[in-house]
Amino acid sequence: MIVRNTTKEDFYFFAAPHSMLPAEGSLGFKFKCLCVNHAFYIPSNEIWYRVIELRIGTEALSKGLKISHTLVGMDEDRVRLYQKGIGSGAAVED
Repeated sequence: MIVRNTTKEDFYFFAAPHSMLPAEGSLGFKFKCLCVNHAFYIPSNEIWYRVIELRIGTEALSKGLKISHTLVGMDEDRVRLYQKGIGSGAAVED
């Protein structure tokens, strides 16, 4: 996954829980997902990326699967509120 920050401002975001289509194809499909209760940070004019491991078990029924996330932008006030709620200032990852 790649996100490019083309603005002059720093960008904070989180990934909302994923959706998989067709839903019945998700059984047997394993991956290390971004929607793990983290806020992420991209400095101005930088690129953020993550390599996501995907695995398909032998029990998977679908030949194709579309995985999507909605990335939700956060302002610094929301990031601080989130960090306070989890009791740590280390929740924002870059």
